[in-house]
Amino acid sequence: GFWMDADEELRLNSTWSRNEFKKNVLKEKPDQLLIDCVYSQLRFNRAQLFKFDSGYNWYGPIHEVLRSDKPNQHAVGFPYGDMLIRPDGASWKQDITVKYENHAKILLKYQEDHDFEDPRWTFYLAQSFKDSALPVLLANPKDERGLDLGRKAINFYRDRIKAGGGFAQEIYYSQLMIARLSFYFTTHEHLVYEFQKCEEYNFDSRIEHIFDLTTLYKEKNLWRNAKIYGDHAHTMLERAGTIPATKGKGTRATLFVEKDLYTWRFYDNFSIVLYYNGLIRESLKVTDWILTKHSNSMPPHELERIKNNKVLTEQALAPAKGIQVPASK
Repeated sequence: GFWMDADEELRLNSTWSRNEFKKNVLKEKPDQLLIDCVYSQLRFNRAQLFKFDSGYNWYGPIHEVLRSDKPNQHAVGFPYGDMLIRPDGASWKQDITVKYENHAKILLKYQEDHDFEDPRWTFYLAQSFKDSALPVLLANPKDERGLDLGRKAINFYRDRIKAGGGFAQEIYYSQLMIARLSFYFTTHEHLVYEFQKCEEYNFDSRIEHIFDLTTLYKEKNLWRNAKIYGDHAHTMLERAGTIPATKGKGTRATLFVEKDLYTWRFYDNFSIVLYYNGLIRESLKVTDWILTKHSNSMPPHELERIKNNKVLTEQALAPAKGIQVPASK
């Protein structure tokens, strides 16, 4: 069986072959196939092909998932493309905050009726409050409605962490969201603490929290501290060899990976950190690598900024020119 939503597009790549796909399925005999899903800059995978006689059914009040009661389900990746999920669907005409508040109400009632037995729905309860809060807070960081929704999101993310079990990356992502939402409620020092806590739940070489930490230190001109975290993330990326969402054959379960961080955006940040630590040649080397490998995958205004940074960094290496400062934004 196969399913997809009406606002999604299955994008088959050049390796697609109906006959090869059929051979692989007959050889692997999977109960489900996981397809990489791309939602804006987020990436995750999802079971979208499934074996009819493996006992699958839809589970949950919203954000339903395929679940089987049979043990030891055999899952393999779908190497022939990905699923594009469009963030600009037109099925909802009202205030988007109302939509996600309604989701939160449904999930809260469901969890109360089921004694919060499955932490997955606590996670998506927190997600719904977060998704309802952010549009309000981005428009006005002091809006009381947005702040109230943000506090509820943080509380349920903490409940998800305390519950343990389930999908481990929900725990990492919960702490990451607590840290990011805390921007609206706490001091710079406590923000650093919340981002540092992410590492305690980081078992899949994720770097989102490290990127945010280096950015916080950049904003305070604490360049040596920024480099410590940047070096750590660089080591993890070298060890992984690629972004978590595409490691191996795509069978590794991931949740809301920010794809551009693992390709060019972290290294853009890191090149500036290196520059301000006096490592001008190393900064230029990283900038050259970004432009060589990822020029085609970044927004035009970012590409133009990074090209300008390269010129300024080259000028800084020429004593007669004097040192000039690359733009960080």
